[in-house]
Amino acid sequence: PWIIDSGATDNITCFLHYFHTHSKIRPVNINLPNGHVVKAHISDTIYFSPTFAIHDVLYLPEFTFNLLSISKLISNLKYSIL
Repeated sequence: PWIIDSGATDNITCFLHYFHTHSKIRPVNINLPNGHVVKAHISDTIYFSPTFAIHDVLYLPEFTFNLLSISKLISNLKYSIL
């Protein structure tokens, strides 16, 4: 399951197997709600279907859920929310 979050900056998953392929990236600091900071080292695209994908998803094994950023979704996929 994915949590749709209007306050999230990035799309994040804790499951590496969601990626068809993945790429190492320059580390990105992620501020967790508990005050800790973790680094994401892997990112890529996750395909939900042949016509729907989210890009620049960060992999964080420290998470226990998947986070879908509304702002990223809108900026990358040209959707609007009313």
